[in-house]
Amino acid sequence: MLTIGSLCTGIAGLDLAVARHFGATPIWMSENNKRASEFLAARYPDVPNLGDLRKVDSSQLEAPDILTAGWPCQSVSGLGSKLGPEDDRWLFDHIVEFVKNLPARPNWMVFENVQRLLSHDKGRTARGVVGAVAAMGYSLRWGVLRASEAGLPHLRARWFCVATDASRLESQRRGERGELAGPPEEDRRQRVQGQGVADLRTAPVHRPETAAFGKFAPAINRWWDICGRPPPDPLIDDRLNSRFVEWLCGYEPGYICDVFPGHRTSLRLLGNSVMPPQAELALAVLTTPPVL
Repeated sequence: MLTIGSLCTGIAGLDLAVARHFGATPIWMSENNKRASEFLAARYPDVPNLGDLRKVDSSQLEAPDILTAGWPCQSVSGLGSKLGPEDDRWLFDHIVEFVKNLPARPNWMVFENVQRLLSHDKGRTARGVVGAVAAMGYSLRWGVLRASEAGLPHLRARWFCVATDASRLESQRRGERGELAGPPEEDRRQRVQGQGVADLRTAPVHRPETAAFGKFAPAINRWWDICGRPPPDPLIDDRLNSRFVEWLCGYEPGYICDVFPGHRTSLRLLGNSVMPPQAELALAVLTTPPVL
C-alpha cells in the first residue's frame, strides 16, 4: 500500500482525501497546534505526530510515497498579515527543506492553500512556490476549486496542487513499469464527470424539511442527496451547532465532534480544515490526463 507523510496536518482533511484517492495510509504526521494534536492522538493513535516540522530531522524518517501539506494561510489570506514569506507563519520554505532532507524523494506531493496565494505580491509568492517545487525535480498541475463544485453547500475556493516526480513521469512515457497515480483513469474520469458543476446545479431537490434555510435550501438539499445524510439542526441553544458545520464540511458524523463535543474547539478546528470532498475532487481533476 502507498504511504502518506503529512505536514501541517490539522485534522487531516487533506489526508483523508489523499488516502481515498490513492488508496494510501499515513505513516507519520506533523502538527504542533495543541488542540489539533490532541485530536490526532485520539483519532490516529497509531500514527506518530512529529510535532513542529521545523524541529524534525527528516533524514531519519521513512520516506513516504506521497507527501501532503496544507501550510498556514494567514500570511497570504485577506484577513491575515499579508506579509507572505516574511511572516513567521510562512512554513513553505521549511517544507521544501524538509522534503530535500528525506532519505528518498516522494513520488507525489499534494499541496493546499487559499486562493489568494495566487495573487499575493502580484503573483510573485505563488511563482516562488511553484519554482521551488519544480527545482526539486517535480512536474506540477494546480488549480482553484470551490467547495460547491464538489456539491458542498458553500463556495470556499481553495488552491490545490499535485506535484509528480518528473523522472517517474519520464519513465512512464518510455513505457517502463510504474504504479498508476491514483485510481484507474476510467474511474477518475467517471468521478470528475459525475461531480461536475453543471450536474450539481441542475439536480432536482424538493424537501419541505429544509424550507427554513430559505434561498440556501436547494444547496442544502443537494448536499443531502450527495452525502446521503440529512443536515443536523444548525443551531443549539441559539449557538451554531458544530455538528452542522461538520456536515457542511463533508466529514463523517462525529469525526471531530465526538472528540471535542464542545462547540468552540470543534468550530475552530473545522474552520481551519480542508474539506475532504473538495480535495478529493481536486485530486481527481489534477491526476486525470488532459484530453488532447
